[in-house]
Amino acid sequence: MKKISHTIARFFSVAFVLLFSLFSSSQSARANTVDDVITSINVYNQKGEELTDSLSPWEKFQIDANFAFNYGKVQPGDTTTIGLPVEFALEGADFEVKDDDGNLVATAVVDASSKQLTLTYTDYVLTRSHIEGKVHLLARVDHNVVRDKGSIPLKLIVGKKIIEYGKIDYKGLPGQATPYTFIKYGWNNADNIKSITYSLNINQQNQELDNVVISDTLGFNTGEIDLNSFQILKGSWVVDPADNSYRLSQQREDVTGNYTINLAADKRSFTINMGHIGANEGFYVRYRVNFPTIPADGTVFPNDAILRADNIEEQKSSVAVRYQRANGYAHGDIYGVQVTKKDEAGKPLAGAEFTLYDEDGVTVVQKATSDANGIASFSNLIKEHYVIKETKAPAGYQLSDEEIQVNAAQLKNYGSGIIYKDFTNRQALITASGTKTWNDDNDKDGKRPDKITVRLYANGVEVASKEVGPNAQGEWKYEFTDLPATGADGKDIVYSVTEDRVYGYTATVDGMNITNTPVPGVPQPPKPSSDNSSKSSSSSSSSSSSSTTSSSSSSTGSTVVIIESDDGSGGGNASNVGTKKVLPKAGENASWIMIAAGVALVGLVGFIAFRAKKK
Repeated sequence: MKKISHTIARFFSVAFVLLFSLFSSSQSARANTVDDVITSINVYNQKGEELTDSLSPWEKFQIDANFAFNYGKVQPGDTTTIGLPVEFALEGADFEVKDDDGNLVATAVVDASSKQLTLTYTDYVLTRSHIEGKVHLLARVDHNVVRDKGSIPLKLIVGKKIIEYGKIDYKGLPGQATPYTFIKYGWNNADNIKSITYSLNINQQNQELDNVVISDTLGFNTGEIDLNSFQILKGSWVVDPADNSYRLSQQREDVTGNYTINLAADKRSFTINMGHIGANEGFYVRYRVNFPTIPADGTVFPNDAILRADNIEEQKSSVAVRYQRANGYAHGDIYGVQVTKKDEAGKPLAGAEFTLYDEDGVTVVQKATSDANGIASFSNLIKEHYVIKETKAPAGYQLSDEEIQVNAAQLKNYGSGIIYKDFTNRQALITASGTKTWNDDNDKDGKRPDKITVRLYANGVEVASKEVGPNAQGEWKYEFTDLPATGADGKDIVYSVTEDRVYGYTATVDGMNITNTPVPGVPQPPKPSSDNSSKSSSSSSSSSSSSTTSSSSSSTGSTVVIIESDDGSGGGNASNVGTKKVLPKAGENASWIMIAAGVALVGLVGFIAFRAKKK
């Protein structure tokens, strides 16, 4: 049983290791080295000025590596490695690359031994459209490699990519070290960026000194001397062949506990009573100054120190430490697009719906609707490319088929983080059409004219007319095209039609359709004379502006009867139907004369009979 349990335990242990290895491999596989994001380099002296003078041993200079990339180029966990040639040394501590709001863009690890800086990118790269910035490197000529005066080619090794700069002039190591009775040095601390360190080198000339007192005063009030950081070493001074400088020999001892450091209350100065110093005794005093916050890059911190002894003149030494550290910063863009919707006259249009698509033009990212000012906005955009389409037109306007391409690079044309685009809509146009129907048994009485006139009204105002006749199939059809659907007030336009009066017919208007029916007993119309034209009578009905074919809306039919007036012009009023006499005209059939004569004769006979009876 124990054997089985042991076997099962081993199985799960192996399985766990395999799964962990696969997961780790997967994670590693997703992290790539990106070597094409460094765009340029600049080199400056310690003051941040153009480097023109030759460098001394231990003298630092600055290298700014500028980087830039767009969304999608870099993924979280990806790295960029920046290396120096073997002739140079890399200095500085690890640091973080942040944007103006304190968001972490990347971490930077400085490896002095390999002379490389490695950037590792964070999730920030997934939240911005375009990211650019710089890393600020501190370097010097490596005197362990280059000892002689000369010009040294400088280049950055970024992965497999080489970025050339030019040559750096170097003074070379001094031929012989100069000994000092008292000299002060200072430097930045790579392991603590909120501090600097000062040192005092005493008796490199191997003199015998009596009643030695050292005093030291800071030339600034933003830092404090750290009493616990003091270290006093005793030994003999020797020249280090590596850089031809004086150093305490390896046979040195820490004698800090033998001396009292008198630190002032403001922690900006101190004194040490060193007493007697023998001819072959050298001392090295080191201490740290702490700052409450990280000093601004380039800030200078001066410091003065004095050595007094009975048998020599006062020795004064000053040093000014320029605060420098490796650092970096970045800026990422989040941009927006503002669309302004207008008609062809420049009037803002509300109610237009726009859709923002991914670069493929298919994947929906955001939607927005234009407000009363015609403005629709898209925000928090991070990708390089988008497509905007209008997906719903404002009421009364045609849907635009325009596609607007958005490119983050266009931001440089605006400077506000917003890209501005205009959409123009044409007013929606409709067609009003109808059919003319003759209800006259195929023109049995021969009254039908060759053509008629139809008039179109928009909200009661005539806007068009046209003559209508039969087409090749004998159909009487008409249409009015390219009509605006809405008026200036945004409301639908109501269209209606009327027909000029047609002799001998009643007209019924139903929607956009007109039906004519002959009036019984009305003779065939006379031929028109040159000086007497027909008057017109009309009837009308309404059609909704939404119709694009013959309107299907219904209305109560109206009837107009066209009859002949006294002068034979056909211009009588409809109210006179059945009441007006129709008299014969000259040249009509002779039967009318005979009838008239008969009527007169009968009347005469009746009159004579009436008179005779009365008598």
